Amino acid sequence: MTQEAIVISTTPPLPGLKLVQDLNDALETIATDFAGSVDPAAFAGPYMTWADSANMQIKRRNAANSAWVVEGALLSHGSSTLTFKAAPSAASDDVVVQSQTFGVGQTLQDVTASRAIGTTYTNSTGKPIVVYVSTTGTTTSSGIVGRINGFDAAYSTRDGSSGSLVLNMVVPAGSTYVVQNIGNITGTIWRELR
Repeated sequence: MTQEAIVISTTPPLPGLKLVQDLNDALETIATDFAGSVDPAAFAGPYMTWADSANMQIKRRNAANSAWVVEGALLSHGSSTLTFKAAPSAASDDVVVQSQTFGVGQTLQDVTASRAIGTTYTNSTGKPIVVYVSTTGTTTSSGIVGRINGFDAAYSTRDGSSGSLVLNMVVPAGSTYVVQNIGNITGTIWRELR
């Protein structure tokens, strides 16, 4: 990555080799945006980006090309843990806020005893959850349907014979959800990742 001028000088006329070198430098800068500790404002245009290694920030030039706007924190290259070299100024600067990540701090729980087919529940965990329901259809035409906020989200049906029905759905935080039966079912098992 480089920080070279992206406008090629036209005066005085450049000799062929110098023109090719300047053009290659400009194209490399355009292809990789800007990176480094020195402010490349003199070379930048509107909406161009700069990996500011001095302040460990990703910046984008504003529409008027008059200032850099901080987009977020620059991460340590090659880090397997994605640690920051500099602390972000706010949670919104993080690439991932771990406490909000799906699956982190959640466990798969058997909630069969506290759930019933046809009853509406609300996901009040603050994070998405996964609902797993398995049951057995006892009639030749049976099934289960999962609804989130009143919309069909998942279903499992059987035609022609009785047998297993399995349903999985991701329920966003704050959403209501219900699993309803079609025909006769028995032996329901209900688990949730929450």
